[in-house]
Amino acid sequence: YQKHHKPFIAQWYESQNKWTYYTPQESIIIEDADVNSIIRIGSTIYFGTMYGLLYFDLYNEEWNLIGLEHGLNDAAVWDIIEYNGSILLGTARGINEVSIVSHNVIPDDDKRYELLSTFNIYDMAADSEYFYIATNKGLYKMDWNNGILTNLSKKEFKNISVDNKNITAADGDIWRLNYNDEET
Repeated sequence: YQKHHKPFIAQWYESQNKWTYYTPQESIIIEDADVNSIIRIGSTIYFGTMYGLLYFDLYNEEWNLIGLEHGLNDAAVWDIIEYNGSILLGTARGINEVSIVSHNVIPDDDKRYELLSTFNIYDMAADSEYFYIATNKGLYKMDWNNGILTNLSKKEFKNISVDNKNITAADGDIWRLNYNDEET
């Protein structure tokens, strides 16, 4: 079975002492096995792909896809983070918010992400105060409370993480930025 069908994802069932393999042949929704980002929230696994947000309901064993026709800014989903009952998607054309309950794209009625709509969003990180966004136009932070967007660096970082009041960012080199916006 595995020789003829390359697994897209595998799930371990401890109680049965066995692996279950899911292949692109499981569903026509799985267009490609390339995944840019993955996150599990409850009984749902989300996959950021080049053709949208693919998700799998582990309980019902159902695959679904959220794409351009559902309101995504772009089909290329580079990163996924969870925040406040939603998932935020970093796409090749800004940020989309998706409900983890209904799986609907939430319209950006308050224009919170509008300034980022022409940016390629590579990576995202968050803490309780700020939302950090690595883009093709630099590193930004957004205040969760008031939505104010601040440029922290003009460097094009591909990966970021936030820990202990510091931002670690990579652009080929590793950079450490503190919350006071000082590069070190």
